[in-house]
Formats: sequence, structure tokens, C-alpha cells
Amino acid sequence: MDYSPLSTGWVCVATEGATVDGRRIEAEWLVDMAQTYNPAVYTALIWEEHNRNLDNLGEVLEVCSEVSESLTRLYARIRPTAKLMSYNELGQKLFSSIEIEEDFQGNGRFYLGGLAVTDSPASTGTDRLRFSVNKRYFARAGAKTLISKPVTFTLPKSQISTSKGWVNAISQG
Repeated sequence: MDYSPLSTGWVCVATEGATVDGRRIEAEWLVDMAQTYNPAVYTALIWEEHNRNLDNLGEVLEVCSEVSESLTRLYARIRPTAKLMSYNELGQKLFSSIEIEEDFQGNGRFYLGGLAVTDSPASTGTDRLRFSVNKRYFARAGAKTLISKPVTFTLPKSQISTSKGWVNAISQG
């Protein structure tokens, strides 16, 4: 699997209230999911249009709930695959849709069982997904994003200027 080491910040994946298809998301469900979610117990994966017959498109790292504008919202941090990031660059699979597990493990509480990416979410108030690596300011068009490790080096004393600091040392090289 072509997997990304990147993760997102907090993204709103669900908001309590009526959905566009006539169902209802209850605040209690979102609070339960935030309190019970533990990827060490069961990791919610990301699915294209809720279709588990396709490859997963990433994983949910953590979730939290928050009341904003008198509505409870569920937020998630996710780790997308390169395929999901590619979809996103093409303007596809822009929103999320939660998969709710009722009475998870018989404990009477709700759990986030999965997350779908879709262009037609049922929940209102979800954030549009946007992925970027440093906004790709330095990437060539069509080039793959490379994540590098820091390199340790030492400069000769003759190149270090104490009056101008390390910037001067690097600019001289």
C-alpha cells in the first residue's frame, strides 16, 4: 500500500441534527464516540463512499467533540493514504461521513466504526478535506512528495561568524 506518514489537524466530520437525507445525528452519539474512541482497541478506517470492498484510504488517529454555535460537532485527526490525497488534488472525495457503531462491545455506548469520504455527505456542517505538504511551495508539478530526515552537520570555525549567527555561516557556503 502506498501509505502517507502525514496526518491532518482537527477536521469536523459530523454535526448533530437533521441530515440531508432525513435522518438525525444525536449529540449523545458524537460525545460517546469522542469519549470511547481508542485506535488501540479498534481503528476506524477511511472508506470510499462507505464501500468496504475497495482499498481503505487511511485511518482515524483520534477524535474529540466540541459544542460550537449550540451544536455538538465531532472532530477527527486522520492519516490519509496517497490515494486519498490524490483524489483530493483532483477535487474528489471532499467530505466525510461517519459510520456509527451502536452498543459497541456491548457497553451501551456509541463508537466511530469507520469514516467514509464522499462528495455527497448526509451530515451538514462538515469540513471540506484539504491535504498539502507545506502547501507544496517547493514541489515540482507532478513530483512525488518526499519526507526527509534531518541531517546533522558541523561547520568549520572559519565559516562561523559570531556577530551574525548561523544564517551568515550558511549564506557563506
